[in-house]
Amino acid sequence: SGRFLAADGDMTLRALGNIGTTTDAFTKDTLVELGSGGLTVQAMGSVSLGTINNTVLTSLLDVWNLTYAPDSSVTIHSALGSVILSGNDDFASDDTSSRFRLLPSSLRITAAGDIRLTSKGDFTMAPSATGQLELIAGGDIDGKVGTSTSYWNSGILMSSADPASVYGEQSQEPDLVYGTTPDTPLHYGDTTPVLVTADGDIAYLSLSVPNKALIKADGEIGDFSY
Repeated sequence: SGRFLAADGDMTLRALGNIGTTTDAFTKDTLVELGSGGLTVQAMGSVSLGTINNTVLTSLLDVWNLTYAPDSSVTIHSALGSVILSGNDDFASDDTSSRFRLLPSSLRITAAGDIRLTSKGDFTMAPSATGQLELIAGGDIDGKVGTSTSYWNSGILMSSADPASVYGEQSQEPDLVYGTTPDTPLHYGDTTPVLVTADGDIAYLSLSVPNKALIKADGEIGDFSY
C-alpha cells in the first residue's frame, strides 16, 4: 500500500513491476491525493489503486473547497498487466461521501489486460469543457461489485455542472449530477468522443457522459448502462 500527495503540481509514479494492491485484506489500498496538478501512473505490471481524490475537499468535509484545476487529469497505463480502482480510501475513518471518489475532469486508463472498477459508489469526474474519458483494455472492462448472485455495477459520471459553481471555495456543496449547468453546454461542439474499448468484454458498468461516445468490444457488451 501507499499514500501519495501532490498538493500543488504534477505527480508521476513509475514502476518496473506492479503499483499497489487492492486484494490483501490486511493492506490498505493505495491512495493518491491531488491538488491543482495532474497524475501520471505507469507500470510494466498491474496498477491497483483505491481512489484518487482532492486532498482539501476530503480533509475539510464541513466546507466545499475543490482545489483541482479545470485541466487537472489522471493518466494510468499498465504495459503488461491490468488496472484496478476499488474506490476505497482506507486512510479515512469514513469514506462513504462521494467526495472521496471525485476525480479530475480527465481520466485516461490503458491496460494490456483488464480494467476493473470495484467501487460501491460511483466515480464522478469534475466538470470541464476540456474533460475527457478514455478506457482502453486489451482484456475486459468490468465494473462488477459483489458476488455472482448479489452484485451491482460500478459507474463513472462526467459532471456537466457549471465549473464556476464547483471549483474553489463555494458557499454550499454543489450538485454535480443535477445542479446548475452553464448557459452553453460544456461539451457543445466537442468532436472528441468518450472512448471505451476492450479486446474482450465490457460488462457490469454504468456510464453517464455529456458528449458522444464510442463504445466497442471485440467480445460481448452486457449488463451495461449508458
